[in-house]
Amino acid sequence: MAAKVGDLEFDRRQMIGWGPNGTVVLRGRLNGAQQPVAVKRYITKQLKWNANEFELYRKEDHENILRLYHVTSDQSGFTYLALELCVCNLADYLAGKYRGPALSSRNILLQTTQGVEHLHSLGIVHRALKPNNVLISRPNDECDDIQIKLSDFGVMANPTGDSWPCGDMDSVEGWLAPEQIKTPVGGGRTMEKITLLPTSVDIFALGCLFFCVLTSGQHPFGSPSYFRDQRALAGNYDLAPLVQQMPVAAILIERMIQRDPDYRPSIKDVLAQSKFWSLDI
Repeated sequence: MAAKVGDLEFDRRQMIGWGPNGTVVLRGRLNGAQQPVAVKRYITKQLKWNANEFELYRKEDHENILRLYHVTSDQSGFTYLALELCVCNLADYLAGKYRGPALSSRNILLQTTQGVEHLHSLGIVHRALKPNNVLISRPNDECDDIQIKLSDFGVMANPTGDSWPCGDMDSVEGWLAPEQIKTPVGGGRTMEKITLLPTSVDIFALGCLFFCVLTSGQHPFGSPSYFRDQRALAGNYDLAPLVQQMPVAAILIERMIQRDPDYRPSIKDVLAQSKFWSLDI
C-alpha cells in the first residue's frame, strides 16, 4: 500500500527490516527522486529528541557513517527518517546472505575502524557497535566500490551525556563493555548512565567485532549469546581460533576486550597497528 508523508513516499508492503517497539524499515523515495532510500519508522512518543545533536548528524557526510537525509512525522503518532539505503548488514554478510563484489576482512575492519575514529574525533561514543549496526553499501551498481557504514545513531552519545533521538539497546548481548552492564536488584539488566561511558566502550565492542569477522561469525565470549555479558564481566574470553593462525590479531583483540578500560588502546592506537593491518586477511 503506497503512502506519502511530507516529502517521503513509501510502500508499507516493502518492509526491509524491523526492530523493537514497533520500529520498521521500508523502502521508499524522497522528493520523488529515482534513488531509493530506507525509511525507518518510529513511534514518536518513544523518541528522545535533542535538536542540536540531530542537526549535527543530519549534516554529517563521512563515507563510513550512514547518511540521514530527512525526518518528518504524521498525525498517527509516527516519525519517519529517510536514510541511506544499503545492501545488507554485517550480520547478513557473515550468514552468507551477501550478494555482491568480494570483500576482504581487512577492508571491512579498516572502514569500520575509520568510522569509529571519525565519531570519536567529534567527541561521540557510538555505544552499540555490533554486526547489525555495520552496513554494507554499494553506491554504484556499475562498479565494485563498496563502503562500510556505521548505523543506529539512536544510541550514540556526545560528551554532554545526552542521547541521540532514537535509541535502541536491544539484542546487544556480548557487545557491551563490562562498564556498560549493570544488574539491578530483582534481575534483568539496565545500562549505566551514558555520562559515565568513555570512548573505550566502543573499543571493546570493536574488538569483539574484529574477532567475529576474522572467525566467520564466532564471538570471543562464546555462545549462547545470553551468557556473554557475564563472561565479559568476568573477563572470560577465548581467542583460541586466532592464537595459532593469526597471533598478531589475537594480541590486538585481547588488548581491545580487556575488562579494565584503562588497558584498552585508543582508536588511533588501533589504526596504528601496522603489523595487524599488513596481514593478508
